[in-house]
Amino acid sequence: MQPGKGNSLDAFVLFWLILGAVLVVAELAAPGLVVVFLGLGAWVVAALAAAGIVSTPLGALGVWAGTSLALTLSLRGAAQKLLPSEITRKDVDEDAEFEDTIVDVITAVASDHADGRIRLQGTTWAARALDKPVPAGSKARLMYRENLIWVVTPVHLIPPKES
Repeated sequence: MQPGKGNSLDAFVLFWLILGAVLVVAELAAPGLVVVFLGLGAWVVAALAAAGIVSTPLGALGVWAGTSLALTLSLRGAAQKLLPSEITRKDVDEDAEFEDTIVDVITAVASDHADGRIRLQGTTWAARALDKPVPAGSKARLMYRENLIWVVTPVHLIPPKES
């Protein structure tokens, strides 16, 4: 689809306009604020082609790639702040169901390092004590998780939460 004069230029511009519209609408199916910037890049190419600045398919692809990348890198963060998703990362606490669970201490747990091990759901996890050490063979209560390390406290120190 090499642009030329008259109808072929119109077809070239129309192609980029339609591609841009398809990509912007595709953002609804694949949210993440990336595809929309590909669509906006296509619209920039359409405008530059209509103005006669971009006239070859290879040039259009280069402008589209560069513009889309620049728009994504420069505007995506700001757009995500303006259009927050329904569930933000801070609203999702995947460990909440395990907090306050009583677990077996496999290897002694200390507060100054994460060399301790606890058993949770049939596997062992690295653990660190919140404040007081927890000896091997005793029970501990899960408080929270820091990356892959559970922070625990001896069972006798913290009463269970009331439901």
